[in-house]
Amino acid sequence: MATEEKQRYAFERTVVELLTELLAWTKLEARPRAAARLADILDSDEKKLAYQYSDGRRVVREISQLTGVDKNTISTWCREWDGLGIMEQAKTRKGRRQRLVSLESVGIEVPPLPRGEEK
Repeated sequence: MATEEKQRYAFERTVVELLTELLAWTKLEARPRAAARLADILDSDEKKLAYQYSDGRRVVREISQLTGVDKNTISTWCREWDGLGIMEQAKTRKGRRQRLVSLESVGIEVPPLPRGEEK
């Protein structure tokens, strides 16, 4: 029985290693397309900021205060982005949305916050 468990553990470890490598290659291949798609959708500094700060931790009101964008506008954008596949339900907080990727991770510069707000 111990031999079977060791073999299963070795197999599972190999699968995890292969999946990790596959994920790395997939991200590398998808990065330019993701950047282009995000750049098309997030066509203003306000949209970029709202998207970037939609991290699943903040509520729309907080994102609105940070970015200076009306909370109803942000809510509308989030619904649109969810439908476009660049946003998902937050993993940590039920009922919140979060960005699929950070802008920096695909090479898009995050504009400065208005009024020198801090993260």
